[in-house]
Amino acid sequence: MQLKNIENKIRDIASHIRSNGLGIHGNRSTSLGLLMSIWEAKCLDLDHIDVIELGVANGNGLLSLIEYTEFYKKEFDIDFTITGFDVGSGMPKPVDHRDHPELWLPGDFRIDIDELFEKIDNRANLVIGDVNDTIPEFCQNFSRVLGFVSVDLDQYTSTKNALALFQMDATKYLPALPLYFDDVETSFMFNDYCGEELAITEFNQKNEFRKICKKSSIYNIPNFYALHVLDHPICTGKQLPPHPFSMQPF
Repeated sequence: MQLKNIENKIRDIASHIRSNGLGIHGNRSTSLGLLMSIWEAKCLDLDHIDVIELGVANGNGLLSLIEYTEFYKKEFDIDFTITGFDVGSGMPKPVDHRDHPELWLPGDFRIDIDELFEKIDNRANLVIGDVNDTIPEFCQNFSRVLGFVSVDLDQYTSTKNALALFQMDATKYLPALPLYFDDVETSFMFNDYCGEELAITEFNQKNEFRKICKKSSIYNIPNFYALHVLDHPICTGKQLPPHPFSMQPF
Protein backbone atom coordinates (compact mmCIF):
# COMPACT_ATOMS: atom_id res chain seq x y z
CA MET A 1 0.00 0.00 0.00
CA GLN A 2 1.35 3.42 -0.96
CA LEU A 3 2.01 5.89 1.83
CA LYS A 4 -0.64 8.33 0.61
CA ASN A 5 -3.22 5.56 0.73
CA ILE A 6 -2.08 4.68 4.25
CA GLU A 7 -2.47 8.31 5.30
CA ASN A 8 -6.00 8.43 3.86
CA LYS A 9 -6.92 5.18 5.63
CA ILE A 10 -5.53 6.51 8.92
CA ARG A 11 -7.67 9.63 8.61
CA ASP A 12 -10.74 7.55 7.78
CA ILE A 13 -10.21 5.19 10.74
CA ALA A 14 -9.52 8.13 13.07
CA SER A 15 -12.82 9.69 12.01
CA HIS A 16 -14.65 6.45 12.81
CA ILE A 17 -12.92 6.18 16.20
CA ARG A 18 -13.95 9.73 17.10
CA SER A 19 -17.57 8.92 16.22
CA ASN A 20 -17.51 5.52 17.97
CA GLY A 21 -17.99 3.85 14.63
CA LEU A 22 -15.45 1.02 14.76
CA GLY A 23 -17.32 -1.16 17.21
CA ILE A 24 -14.22 -1.60 19.40
CA HIS A 25 -14.57 -0.52 23.01
CA GLY A 26 -11.68 1.19 24.71
CA ASN A 27 -9.72 4.37 25.24
CA ARG A 28 -9.94 6.59 22.16
CA SER A 29 -6.75 8.42 23.08
CA THR A 30 -4.67 5.23 22.98
CA SER A 31 -6.31 4.02 19.76
CA LEU A 32 -5.65 7.36 18.03
CA GLY A 33 -2.11 7.49 19.40
CA LEU A 34 -1.49 4.05 17.96
CA LEU A 35 -2.45 5.38 14.54
CA MET A 36 0.36 7.92 14.81
CA SER A 37 2.73 5.08 15.69
CA ILE A 38 1.64 3.16 12.60
CA TRP A 39 2.13 6.20 10.38
CA GLU A 40 5.64 6.78 11.68
CA ALA A 41 6.51 3.08 11.41
CA LYS A 42 5.38 3.08 7.77
CA CYS A 43 7.54 6.15 7.05
CA LEU A 44 10.46 4.09 8.36
CA ASP A 45 9.44 0.90 6.48
CA LEU A 46 9.01 -0.97 9.77
CA ASP A 47 6.71 -3.99 9.82
CA HIS A 48 6.75 -4.53 13.61
CA ILE A 49 6.58 -2.28 16.66
CA ASP A 50 6.23 -2.88 20.40
CA VAL A 51 3.39 -1.47 22.48
CA ILE A 52 3.58 -1.11 26.27
CA GLU A 53 1.07 -0.36 28.99
CA LEU A 54 2.48 0.74 32.34
CA GLY A 55 -0.18 0.03 34.96
CA VAL A 56 -2.60 -2.71 33.92
CA ALA A 57 -5.01 -2.95 36.89
CA ASN A 58 -8.12 -4.90 35.83
CA GLY A 59 -6.79 -5.31 32.30
CA ASN A 60 -9.37 -3.25 30.42
CA GLY A 61 -6.75 -0.98 28.88
CA LEU A 62 -4.57 -3.90 27.87
CA LEU A 63 -7.53 -5.72 26.30
CA SER A 64 -8.39 -2.56 24.38
CA LEU A 65 -4.83 -2.37 23.04
CA ILE A 66 -5.07 -6.02 22.00
CA GLU A 67 -8.33 -5.42 20.11
CA TYR A 68 -7.08 -2.33 18.33
CA THR A 69 -3.74 -3.83 17.36
CA GLU A 70 -5.48 -6.91 15.98
CA PHE A 71 -7.63 -4.60 13.85
CA TYR A 72 -4.67 -2.46 12.76
CA LYS A 73 -2.61 -5.51 11.88
CA LYS A 74 -5.19 -6.48 9.27
CA GLU A 75 -5.64 -2.93 7.95
CA PHE A 76 -1.98 -1.95 7.70
CA ASP A 77 -0.04 -5.21 7.50
CA ILE A 78 2.01 -4.48 10.60
CA ASP A 79 2.75 -6.69 13.62
CA PHE A 80 2.74 -5.74 17.28
CA THR A 81 4.18 -7.13 20.49
CA ILE A 82 2.22 -5.95 23.54
CA THR A 83 3.59 -5.94 27.08
CA GLY A 84 1.80 -4.86 30.24
CA PHE A 85 3.56 -3.97 33.51
CA ASP A 86 1.89 -4.00 36.92
CA VAL A 87 3.00 -4.47 40.51
CA GLY A 88 0.06 -6.83 41.03
CA SER A 89 -0.51 -6.00 44.70
CA GLY A 90 -2.24 -2.69 44.07
CA MET A 91 -1.16 0.88 44.66
CA PRO A 92 2.03 1.20 46.75
CA LYS A 93 2.03 3.27 49.92
CA PRO A 94 2.53 6.95 48.97
CA VAL A 95 6.01 8.30 49.74
CA ASP A 96 4.79 11.86 50.26
CA HIS A 97 2.44 14.52 48.82
CA ARG A 98 3.86 13.99 45.32
CA ASP A 99 2.15 10.58 45.14
CA HIS A 100 -1.33 12.09 45.63
CA PRO A 101 -2.25 10.35 48.93
CA GLU A 102 -5.49 12.38 48.81
CA LEU A 103 -6.49 10.37 45.73
CA TRP A 104 -4.94 6.90 46.04
CA LEU A 105 -4.95 4.42 48.91
CA PRO A 106 -2.42 1.58 49.33
CA GLY A 107 -3.82 -1.52 47.67
CA ASP A 108 -6.06 0.34 45.21
CA PHE A 109 -6.33 -1.46 41.85
CA ARG A 110 -5.09 -4.79 43.19
CA ILE A 111 -5.41 -7.42 40.48
CA ASP A 112 -6.22 -11.11 40.27
CA ILE A 113 -3.13 -12.18 38.36
CA ASP A 114 -4.47 -15.59 37.31
CA GLU A 115 -7.70 -14.04 36.04
CA LEU A 116 -5.75 -11.39 34.13
CA PHE A 117 -3.53 -13.98 32.45
CA GLU A 118 -6.70 -15.82 31.45
CA LYS A 119 -8.20 -12.64 29.99
CA ILE A 120 -5.23 -11.78 27.79
CA ASP A 121 -4.94 -15.42 26.65
CA ASN A 122 -1.33 -15.19 25.41
CA ARG A 123 -2.17 -12.19 23.21
CA ALA A 124 0.13 -9.98 25.27
CA ASN A 125 3.01 -10.34 27.70
CA LEU A 126 2.44 -9.52 31.36
CA VAL A 127 5.29 -8.48 33.65
CA ILE A 128 4.45 -8.48 37.38
CA GLY A 129 6.61 -6.61 39.87
CA ASP A 130 7.85 -3.19 40.93
CA VAL A 131 8.73 -1.14 37.82
CA ASN A 132 11.91 -0.07 39.60
CA ASP A 133 13.05 -3.67 39.10
CA THR A 134 11.17 -4.86 36.03
CA ILE A 135 11.82 -1.93 33.68
CA PRO A 136 15.66 -2.11 33.85
CA GLU A 137 15.54 -5.86 33.20
CA PHE A 138 13.16 -5.35 30.28
CA CYS A 139 15.37 -2.64 28.76
CA GLN A 140 18.47 -4.80 29.08
CA ASN A 141 16.85 -7.54 26.96
CA PHE A 142 14.85 -5.39 24.55
CA SER A 143 16.01 -5.58 20.91
CA ARG A 144 13.10 -4.32 18.78
CA VAL A 145 11.53 -0.87 18.20
CA LEU A 146 9.19 0.67 20.76
CA GLY A 147 6.22 2.29 19.04
CA PHE A 148 3.68 3.33 21.66
CA VAL A 149 3.47 3.56 25.47
CA SER A 150 0.43 4.08 27.69
CA VAL A 151 1.32 5.31 31.18
CA ASP A 152 -1.25 4.74 33.93
CA LEU A 153 0.79 4.51 37.13
CA ASP A 154 -1.03 7.33 38.96
CA GLN A 155 1.73 8.14 41.43
CA TYR A 156 4.81 10.29 40.98
CA THR A 157 7.24 7.71 42.40
CA SER A 158 6.12 4.82 40.20
CA THR A 159 5.99 7.01 37.09
CA LYS A 160 9.43 8.47 37.75
CA ASN A 161 10.90 4.97 38.09
CA ALA A 162 9.10 3.69 34.99
CA LEU A 163 10.41 6.51 32.78
CA ALA A 164 13.75 4.68 32.82
CA LEU A 165 12.08 2.89 29.91
CA PHE A 166 13.00 5.91 27.79
CA GLN A 167 16.77 5.72 28.31
CA MET A 168 17.64 2.86 25.97
CA ASP A 169 19.68 3.23 22.79
CA ALA A 170 18.00 5.75 20.47
CA THR A 171 17.43 3.23 17.68
CA LYS A 172 15.08 1.24 19.93
CA TYR A 173 12.39 3.91 19.59
CA LEU A 174 10.45 5.68 16.91
CA PRO A 175 12.10 9.12 16.57
CA ALA A 176 8.96 10.66 18.08
CA LEU A 177 7.35 8.03 20.29
CA PRO A 178 3.59 8.53 20.84
CA LEU A 179 2.60 8.39 24.52
CA TYR A 180 -0.59 8.43 26.54
CA PHE A 181 -0.50 9.65 30.17
CA ASP A 182 -3.70 8.74 31.98
CA ASP A 183 -3.38 10.84 35.13
CA VAL A 184 -2.84 14.38 33.90
CA GLU A 185 -5.33 17.27 33.86
CA THR A 186 -8.45 15.14 34.24
CA SER A 187 -8.75 15.56 38.03
CA PHE A 188 -8.98 18.91 39.80
CA MET A 189 -6.30 17.64 42.19
CA PHE A 190 -3.72 16.94 39.46
CA ASN A 191 -1.02 19.61 39.22
CA ASP A 192 2.49 20.35 37.93
CA TYR A 193 4.09 19.52 41.28
CA CYS A 194 2.76 16.01 41.88
CA GLY A 195 1.98 12.77 40.09
CA GLU A 196 2.73 11.98 36.48
CA GLU A 197 3.07 15.65 35.55
CA LEU A 198 5.95 16.19 37.98
CA ALA A 199 7.63 12.99 36.76
CA ILE A 200 7.47 14.30 33.19
CA THR A 201 8.95 17.68 34.19
CA GLU A 202 11.86 16.10 36.07
CA PHE A 203 12.53 13.66 33.23
CA ASN A 204 12.84 16.56 30.79
CA GLN A 205 15.14 18.46 33.14
CA LYS A 206 17.50 15.50 33.53
CA ASN A 207 17.68 14.31 29.92
CA GLU A 208 19.25 16.53 27.29
CA PHE A 209 18.28 14.47 24.25
CA ARG A 210 15.02 12.87 25.40
CA LYS A 211 12.07 15.24 25.84
CA ILE A 212 8.43 14.44 26.60
CA CYS A 213 6.19 17.03 24.95
CA LYS A 214 2.44 17.53 25.11
CA LYS A 215 0.59 17.10 21.81
CA SER A 216 -3.04 16.87 22.94
CA SER A 217 -4.23 20.31 21.85
CA ILE A 218 -3.11 20.27 18.22
CA TYR A 219 -4.20 16.66 17.69
CA ASN A 220 -7.36 16.95 19.79
CA ILE A 221 -6.40 13.72 21.57
CA PRO A 222 -6.74 13.99 25.37
CA ASN A 223 -3.59 13.24 27.38
CA PHE A 224 -1.53 12.73 24.21
CA TYR A 225 2.25 13.27 24.40
CA ALA A 226 5.37 12.28 22.49
CA LEU A 227 8.86 11.31 23.57
CA HIS A 228 11.18 13.14 21.17
CA VAL A 229 14.32 11.06 20.83
CA LEU A 230 16.64 13.89 19.80
CA ASP A 231 19.69 11.63 19.58
CA HIS A 232 17.97 9.27 17.14
CA PRO A 233 19.90 8.99 13.83
CA ILE A 234 16.85 10.40 12.02
CA CYS A 235 16.78 13.44 14.33
CA THR A 236 20.54 14.11 14.17
CA GLY A 237 20.60 13.98 10.36
CA LYS A 238 22.88 10.94 10.25
CA GLN A 239 20.12 8.95 8.59
CA LEU A 240 17.27 9.99 6.31
CA PRO A 241 13.81 8.45 6.70
CA PRO A 242 12.79 6.29 3.74
CA HIS A 243 9.64 8.45 3.49
CA PRO A 244 9.16 12.03 4.76
CA PHE A 245 7.37 12.63 8.07
CA SER A 246 4.86 15.04 6.57
CA MET A 247 1.53 13.98 8.06
CA GLN A 248 -0.59 16.76 9.53
CA PRO A 249 -2.94 16.36 12.52
CA PHE A 250 -5.93 14.17 11.72
